[in-house]
Amino acid sequence: MTSNDRSLIHHTGWALFPIAFIARLPFAMMVVGVLTLVVSATGSVGLGGLTSAAVGIGVVIAGPVIGDAVDRFGQRRVLVPLGILNGILLGIFPVVVTAGSPDPLILTAAAAIGLSAPQAAAMSRSRLMGIIRARLDAEHRPRTLSRVMSYESAADETAFVIGPFLVGILAAVIAPWAPIAIAAALSLVFVTAFALHPSGQIAATALDPGESEERAPISQVLRGRILVLVAATFGVGLFFGSTLTSLTAFAQTAGDDVEAGLLYGLMGIGSAAPSLSRSCSCPRGSRCAAAGSSSQPSSRSRPAVTPPRTRSGRSS
Repeated sequence: MTSNDRSLIHHTGWALFPIAFIARLPFAMMVVGVLTLVVSATGSVGLGGLTSAAVGIGVVIAGPVIGDAVDRFGQRRVLVPLGILNGILLGIFPVVVTAGSPDPLILTAAAAIGLSAPQAAAMSRSRLMGIIRARLDAEHRPRTLSRVMSYESAADETAFVIGPFLVGILAAVIAPWAPIAIAAALSLVFVTAFALHPSGQIAATALDPGESEERAPISQVLRGRILVLVAATFGVGLFFGSTLTSLTAFAQTAGDDVEAGLLYGLMGIGSAAPSLSRSCSCPRGSRCAAAGSSSQPSSRSRPAVTPPRTRSGRSS
């Protein structure tokens, strides 16, 4: 049996999948955790909303830059420092908030968390696609790719249900700063473990010897049909972001603002159900998996998007 006849699991190993899943959780916990902590510490839903928005803006700004850096230097060289930096910034954030820091400093710290957010979900998909391309024969690639995209969609949805629940449970049982502290530890350990996993080296060999891969110009992502998707995603994000803030205000009025994460997690179940059902009902069609990912709640900022690339040596 040649290496191209073996399954994807044979090339990745079983450990990659739980590591990659747990590496998603800090990203899923950040916005809800920041909002919960700031509202609990300051009593201001307005400042909490601005702080969580600062995290999201940081992610939006840094996402394409991180994607471009990964294209140039590889996942390991980018994710290791990002995971460490993001873990440190998350660990510092509760200190900044509870020390009574001025609002601009709190907002700056939140934006820094977003700017350093390691987008493990996007990197996991990219890595698995590279391994499929490098190690599986042409006959098995379409079916394996379809199953991988279905799994990735389901994993994203599950992570963004578990993340807010963890925030609510940890904040209620321990303290409002606990979810951010746990997210910091997860970022330091599991994002770094994902970055250093040997599967990253396999994905890096996806191109055949002598084959080059050149990126298309940035204008390719500014086309009308792409911008329509961006606008739709923005609308979904606006809905879920405003809902999260409203839930937090409602919980605060009821006298228990740390329950917002639990309420948001319950809402996330409704978001996850269509994606999980599509992933299970049509495992052979990657379009189903792609459709499932469109129902993700917005407080999770979108993964990095890089311009389309060609392998011909000429930009398309």
